[in-house]
Amino acid sequence: MLFEKSADALMLLDETGFIDCNEATVQLFGFTSKKEFVGLHPSELSPPIQPDGMSSIESAKLHMETAFSTGNNKFEWQHIRKNGEAFIAEVVLTAYSIGGKKMLQAVVRDITDKYEAEKEVAYLQKLLLTSIDQSPAGILIADAPEVSIRLANKAAIGMQGKGKKTSQ
Repeated sequence: MLFEKSADALMLLDETGFIDCNEATVQLFGFTSKKEFVGLHPSELSPPIQPDGMSSIESAKLHMETAFSTGNNKFEWQHIRKNGEAFIAEVVLTAYSIGGKKMLQAVVRDITDKYEAEKEVAYLQKLLLTSIDQSPAGILIADAPEVSIRLANKAAIGMQGKGKKTSQ
């Protein structure tokens, strides 16, 4: 019941591919039934090459081997829905042995929105730091209460030792 009712996409797989999944998995990947999903290999739900440049088949094999040898493995992965739409997922693989057969439970969460937000924040940080650095005004950014300087732009550094006062 916990498996079936989970809001997370949960799958059971062995070395050959998926042997079971819950309804959240069917929805996440855009299938109409478990029957369409069961029997697939993780690489069949992925682009040929992952963003790190490694083939999905080889990368899936390595992630599965790591989970089998260490007990679990958490990583980010690019998946593809049935309609061809790509998404970034957080995957957690947990190894089990049931009746002497090695199996993995996979938990998959779509983190595309989080990934895109992090990219936007990184872009804005870079833009802000570039603007501060290129400003003709001396700018210092300090932490309180220690008042340790965290950032000084070129203009502020150039003022050092020239007898000019700077304000915080």
